[in-house]
Amino acid sequence: MLHTFSEFVSLLEANPKKEVLFLDISGEVIPRIYHLTEVKNCRIESVDCGGVANTWTEVLLQLWVPGDENPEKHPLNTDKILEIIYRVQKLQEIDVMGELFFEYNALKDPIAKFSAKVVNDAEEIEIQLLKKQSCCKAILRGGCC
Repeated sequence: MLHTFSEFVSLLEANPKKEVLFLDISGEVIPRIYHLTEVKNCRIESVDCGGVANTWTEVLLQLWVPGDENPEKHPLNTDKILEIIYRVQKLQEIDVMGELFFEYNALKDPIAKFSAKVVNDAEEIEIQLLKKQSCCKAILRGGCC
């Protein structure tokens, strides 16, 4: 699993010039013309059903597949993704220990948030998007609403 933004950056830095492919939840390759359109640093403040306040940071990387193809700029490789990340970090501090998620939607689906795991990092890096399940923090502590 890629748990933190730092783990993702380290993976990219350790694999220069490798193509990065993303697999949707059914295991199909997201079209290789995808863009990394946004890096979101999100501070979450919540109160669970047991009345306990919670705070954490999530880093969301938004993937987008354009309607028109521009193959000379794609697919993205580790160096290009790092270039985007470094550009963002010059403008905005990113919590490197923030929990990592990817936002993506296929043409017919609404945008959704996914966790991810690396399934291959040999010739190219393949990252599988995984459904993020909700949970009840109060039950995890032994109580609930």
